[in-house]
Amino acid sequence: MAERRARIWLVISAALLFLGLWVFLFRGALFAPAMPVSASVSGKIPSTDLISDAGEVLSFEGAILKLFDDDASARYTLIVFWATWCTPCLQELPLVEKRLLTWESSGTRVLLVNFDNAHTSEDREKALVWLRSLAPSLKTIFDPRDSLIQGLEISALPFNALVDRNLNWIWSAYGSLNFDELEKRFISPPQK
Repeated sequence: MAERRARIWLVISAALLFLGLWVFLFRGALFAPAMPVSASVSGKIPSTDLISDAGEVLSFEGAILKLFDDDASARYTLIVFWATWCTPCLQELPLVEKRLLTWESSGTRVLLVNFDNAHTSEDREKALVWLRSLAPSLKTIFDPRDSLIQGLEISALPFNALVDRNLNWIWSAYGSLNFDELEKRFISPPQK
């Protein structure tokens, strides 16, 4: 009987610890409303080396500018910060991919930034396996030292931001994307 009680208390303690950790990790996603980026992250893009999914070293600013340089009609880049341990992020990726063609036709590009432990090519490959299974047409860049997430002061995932051609941060939100709001406010085709 005493052994059974000990097991029950162990299970309850583990569940409470897990719940506390979950709330701590996702507090931004749970309690933070959408807000302008200037209110939620610093306006300056930190200078840090990132790694593309092909293994090349690039800057965050360079990765964003490349998307605009590759398409003169692009108006915005949606930056999706994600990790394989972030369940809402993994649920969101297939939905982002599903809307990608519509977004691209209205001038919006997507850049994924992964925050898994990506110190080695093997670590990055593990995250790419997840990405290929969920959203095979999306590409990601990696922040192997978490310097970008720290420099932008991002406190929880998922976190999404919208940047214009001049690298102005015009919108951001913690939590899963509200696709309808995002499309209505920014991504709908420009009026002629």
